[in-house]
Amino acid sequence: MSDSFTEVTSENWGSRIMSSIKGILFGGLLFLVAFPVLWFNEGRAVNTAKRINFANDNIVVADAAKVESGNEGKLVHVAAKASTEETLKDDVFGVSTKALKLIRKVEVFQWVEEKESKSEKKLGGSKETVTTYKYSQQWSDSLVNSSEFKKTSYTDASGVQKTRQNPTSLKFQNKDIIAKDVSLGAFKLPESFVRQISKSEVLAGIQVPKGFTEPISKTPNGFYIGKDLSKPQIGDLKISYSFVPAQDVSILAKQVQDTFSAYNTPFGNFERLEAGIVDASGMIANAKASNSSLTWILRVVGFVLMLIGLSMVFAPFAVIADVVPFIGSFVSMGTFVLSVLIAIPFTALTIGIAWIFYRPMVGVPLVLIALGAIYVAFSKRKKSPELAAQPA
Repeated sequence: MSDSFTEVTSENWGSRIMSSIKGILFGGLLFLVAFPVLWFNEGRAVNTAKRINFANDNIVVADAAKVESGNEGKLVHVAAKASTEETLKDDVFGVSTKALKLIRKVEVFQWVEEKESKSEKKLGGSKETVTTYKYSQQWSDSLVNSSEFKKTSYTDASGVQKTRQNPTSLKFQNKDIIAKDVSLGAFKLPESFVRQISKSEVLAGIQVPKGFTEPISKTPNGFYIGKDLSKPQIGDLKISYSFVPAQDVSILAKQVQDTFSAYNTPFGNFERLEAGIVDASGMIANAKASNSSLTWILRVVGFVLMLIGLSMVFAPFAVIADVVPFIGSFVSMGTFVLSVLIAIPFTALTIGIAWIFYRPMVGVPLVLIALGAIYVAFSKRKKSPELAAQPA
């Protein structure tokens, strides 16, 4: 079942100008926040790289079949099948299986609101926004707060006025049950490592629990709590199960008697677990690749923060020009390009200065390139009044 309604709002030119001026403060804050994000990311990347290199220089490849006392306190590489004889049980529903992890997933049938907006600038600087709110009933593994819906009431097919109201809490929650006694060859795998093993399978052959007071029926991999699965009602639940079976894993960690913990380096703790049989060099290569990926992701985050902040700072110019929508769009495009031209070199400059602090040989050339780009950007900015005068 789904329905929708449309709302049309209008904002005059003066109100838009005031809103954009207020946005300058928040935009400036975003611009400033970008600098520490970029700076600390470079420090994190360098420190992580040093930690990985230190670990790489101190790895001892251990035999999973026996515990060598001579490796006590050392960073060891162990690759073997993680297994257990422990039977895990969900006492609420009586579901059990031999596994490293038993996973209960709970989904609730509820109302969901989706919003789509389209805006159009009008001659004189005003803006009209058409917003369509769509409502549907869906299964979801997280609760949706229906009190925040734009429209909480609706009229059903028979003309009766009703309220869209989701449950505010769930009687049953998602739950992971972890095996306590997991072997990795001759070693014992700590719970913190077991939690990192994520390759799972659907648990089949589940039986409906007896003595359950609520209406409950069987599904292919769990239960349905409600009267009729073909006609679910708001608040009905679907509970399904999966499990993490015994499987090959590889770890890099400190040997502590017959188990493992994080390895202490001068640059912080190091530990790593990967699925499958992966040799030590492969795990180090993967750790370096992960560090590089995260570094670039956070660099992009810093750049985007800077770009959004600058765009908000320059927004009033575009809004003022929106008195004639075509001119406003032209100015808006120009301010965006200017924001990009400023954000790119300032991002590079921040990264470069951070590298001067952390790795001077790389940072100095990067700073020189960034300063040149900033000079070019501001040179273009000085010429912008002449360019802006041409369309008029």
